[in-house]
Amino acid sequence: MPSFLDKAKQTLETAKENVSSSLTSSSAMSAALTDDNDSESEANAEEIAILLEALEKEEDEAPLTRNMERSLSASLARTSYSSAQEDQEEDKDKPAAEALSLESFYGHPLSVEETTKLMPPGEGGLIWHSLLINGDPFETDGSLKKGLNERDFDKTKQTIKPRRASLPIKAKDFFGSITKIEGPRYIFHGILNGWPSLQTFEVMSIQRKRDKPVNRPLAIVTGQRLWAPMWSVDKEGKRGVDPKLPSPQNDNNDSLVFRIKLRGAPWSSRGWSQESPGFCFWYEAQKEQPTLTYGTQMIQDVDPDPICTNLYMVSHRYARAKETAKDKLTYHSLVLLEWDHGDYCTVVEAAYLNGLGGWRGKSNFYHDMNEPITQMYECFPAEMVGPWLTNAAEIRGFDVEAKNLEEFQQYLAKYEGHNGRFVDAVVNFRHQTRLTHRSKKDIAHYLNNYIQRDVTYSELRRNCQTLAADLCAFLAGKKEVMPYHSVNRIEYVNRSHLFLYQPEMYDQSQPSSLQANQVKG
Repeated sequence: MPSFLDKAKQTLETAKENVSSSLTSSSAMSAALTDDNDSESEANAEEIAILLEALEKEEDEAPLTRNMERSLSASLARTSYSSAQEDQEEDKDKPAAEALSLESFYGHPLSVEETTKLMPPGEGGLIWHSLLINGDPFETDGSLKKGLNERDFDKTKQTIKPRRASLPIKAKDFFGSITKIEGPRYIFHGILNGWPSLQTFEVMSIQRKRDKPVNRPLAIVTGQRLWAPMWSVDKEGKRGVDPKLPSPQNDNNDSLVFRIKLRGAPWSSRGWSQESPGFCFWYEAQKEQPTLTYGTQMIQDVDPDPICTNLYMVSHRYARAKETAKDKLTYHSLVLLEWDHGDYCTVVEAAYLNGLGGWRGKSNFYHDMNEPITQMYECFPAEMVGPWLTNAAEIRGFDVEAKNLEEFQQYLAKYEGHNGRFVDAVVNFRHQTRLTHRSKKDIAHYLNNYIQRDVTYSELRRNCQTLAADLCAFLAGKKEVMPYHSVNRIEYVNRSHLFLYQPEMYDQSQPSSLQANQVKG
């Protein structure tokens, strides 16, 4: 079967034959190759060839998927980003994951009407922080300017690397993607740092990087030890002052690095999309055509027939070539579900939100984990591909090839050891599933209820071990099921009731401290 790059090269040859008619204006993909996205420079076959070469070289770091293939193929034919949006409006059946690529996109702000509809006022959205680069990040000799992190930049190509945790963006790209609407409110729209899920945000504040850290208690508590306030929507914005930066000074890096605080739509702390709330997904890998669905849509789409017969809590340490003291105390717990059909089992686990979407769909529970492109990654929709969050959680359901506990233990043994995947794997709870309503569909509903009631993640209070204990107690009808490790038992309180009740009938507001990432500079 030809690879994506082979197909893309074939498409390129076709494009070359008709370059004068097919590629007369800038496409979303070729615009990302230029230093100035505002120029609308002509895209040609040579530019796309450069793109293919770059993608091929970077395949190990950020592999492509069939969804990205569709994105590139579409870009060869489209004339502009705006026309692509019109195409999507006309064809509602196109997969949402068509935008699953490494490309950032800036300089095409939405209209006031579109922006107002897309970003309703309200608190509760996920908070992100982005590194704002004011001017050229590189010196005339090609070296990186002082104050910037080398891991975020490609000195050879003189560009910002895609998909970085700090979400770096140039000031001209950022301000060229802003729409001012009533309030006033300032809304960014684009594709931020190549993360397909990071598209529309309200600008909350801009901070300037300090020359030296401030160690006053108030500065530490308010997160201003490294960053000084400069503009906020609640202060300067209310006075009618638009966000802006000082002119960059070539001989002074004080005006080079800033930090933007961005807030997503109010629904963004409750799910990957407004239409299907719930940070819970089920990967049905054992289907003839594997599928991955999430949130309330997952409840509708999973196979409704299987009945859960038995459950097991399995705990293990992660393999490390050299374990630290903390590593030796850190255990991951999962729940293995056996079904009445005996064709496969399901692994249920809690982990960091976007932990798989941000790590290219690599799971310990599938043989292809170390492949450049995993089967699961090809199923991810664009809205699930974003940086992982260490203070928020997602729940995952994986249908695995093991038909029962014995076969699952054989799988663990195959990858056991410090150079493998699992260390000290044990089954620390087992029982029949005694809950009356225990179909796959029922369990999907329980899991989505649970995560919607509380999306937070904590190493001590709410994590993989506490979910495993809650789920085992709930499905088995047993009291005093505890997290595996004694450290996680200290503050543990069973919360099995969260599986049962409709989350929308409770307070849906998430803690204001649910901030997705912190740019330390």
